[in-house]
Amino acid sequence: MHSKILFKQLFSILLLAVIPVVLIFIGINLRLANQNYSMFNIDPEFILLFSGIALGHGSINLFIDQPGTPVIVFAAIIMRIVHLFRPSSSFTQDVLQNPDFYLNALNISMIVFITLIIFFAGWCIYRKTGNLPAAIFIQFSPFVVEHVISIIERFMPEPWFIAHVIVLCSITVLDLYGYFNNTKLKYQSWLVYGVIIGFGISLKLTFLPFFLAPLFLLTGIRKKSYYLGTTALSFLIFTFPIFKRSREFFRWTKALAINSGRYGSGKASVIDPDQFFIQLKAIIQSEKYLVYITILALLVLIISLLPWVRRRMGNKRYIAALAGFTATLIVGILIISKQYAGHYLVPYSLLTVFICYLSINVLIEIVQFRKWWLEAIIYSLVALMMLSNPKSIKQHKKYLEIRRQNLSHKKEIVTEIEKLPQSDVLILSADNWHFKKEAGLIFGMLMTPRGVKKYGEQLNTLYPNTCLFKESEGKFFNWLDKPFTASELLVAFSKITVMVKHNNEAVFKEIEDVFEETEKVDVEIIYSDPKTNLTIYEIRRVDSGLSAEYYLPPGSI
Repeated sequence: MHSKILFKQLFSILLLAVIPVVLIFIGINLRLANQNYSMFNIDPEFILLFSGIALGHGSINLFIDQPGTPVIVFAAIIMRIVHLFRPSSSFTQDVLQNPDFYLNALNISMIVFITLIIFFAGWCIYRKTGNLPAAIFIQFSPFVVEHVISIIERFMPEPWFIAHVIVLCSITVLDLYGYFNNTKLKYQSWLVYGVIIGFGISLKLTFLPFFLAPLFLLTGIRKKSYYLGTTALSFLIFTFPIFKRSREFFRWTKALAINSGRYGSGKASVIDPDQFFIQLKAIIQSEKYLVYITILALLVLIISLLPWVRRRMGNKRYIAALAGFTATLIVGILIISKQYAGHYLVPYSLLTVFICYLSINVLIEIVQFRKWWLEAIIYSLVALMMLSNPKSIKQHKKYLEIRRQNLSHKKEIVTEIEKLPQSDVLILSADNWHFKKEAGLIFGMLMTPRGVKKYGEQLNTLYPNTCLFKESEGKFFNWLDKPFTASELLVAFSKITVMVKHNNEAVFKEIEDVFEETEKVDVEIIYSDPKTNLTIYEIRRVDSGLSAEYYLPPGSI
């Protein structure tokens, strides 16, 4: 008998480990297909890297826009641990010299951590409810669509939602099974929900609509008030840099809420109706599974409201949970339609499986026929339907192959760049990645509070004679954020290399104009790659007959 129980436990553990192991495999493959973040994504990875360095030194004056504080805490801890096994250079210097190495370490650590949480969330559901099919089905949440699976290649708040939403769903399942009624938390379920929701909002403000779901599950004004208070308090605790940068944070969030444009820009009209409906239509057309699951949930809710149906139901709290998470999904989609980006949908895409689970359980409660084998069959069929969606695993395979091809092409470009003649100074212009890690470092430094003061001198020593072109000002800025005109650079340096990797064609023209307006200068394109929008210019100063002593020596910037 004992061996039978042991075999059952081991078999359950193996089944619960399948999805986490598959997710690790996918994550490592993506990491290998992308490799250096500087050639893949610098926003927000390099921002989080710099804030991780700052927190690693004990500073709480951190980047707070997302807010993303838990991710920064994780970065600081992992980077400090990694540095223990690195050469003897200082912590900051080692990270600044090897940013891609540290970002890769952070990403791999994050993937392992997330998958462990998913495993234990499933194990917890199984241990407390005995419902293995439900536990595995909820673990399946990331596989509903490709952009959720592939987000684990990034080091940013969104991948953390994979674990966090599954934890929230797991806690809700335990609540629906009456687990809290048999523990010390019998009257404090509001506390658990408050901490979880507060943590989620501290990851990113796009999680805010999730605060609605527990309000449908908690009964009584007092519990709901306690829950809202706990959510606010836990958000402040998990977003502790807010105590240092409260003015900046509230100014930023106010702009996001009031202004109609992206990142708090635009008119103070809350939304731009034309853009709102265009983006809502784009979500509906591109993410049809969200429409289908919303329709399913609403139909089940309508059926459950029929008097004779409600009388048949045993556990009516499934209806409350379904209503709460459906409301969360709808409100979330509407808010994201104001400023739509694909990765903003990650936490809401993750709800698809759980809303489906709740809908199925409402129907099971109506027919009053609950068998584990029936649930296993239903969940398996639903999972197979989701996997058959062309935008799920099939699209991920295509995406992975594209990533590999891009990496191969980028490596070829790097080889060609290394063959180019050296110049006196390097000028960079980039959108969201570059072939030079200096672009990511400049971006991360400028986005970090007091970043120039903290890291400018050290970066200037490590990467001398490097400038960033700011198209909005038409000037060039060094590591100390000191501006230079094209004329000043041409006085200081006889040969300049300008590397532009930008999606905005106007930037190329602007850089050319800035130098061509200067007298006695040759502007030549020495390398170009249309596929990546990379153009490398060599700017040569035409000798005006002045002696070499007239010109400022290299390193003068």
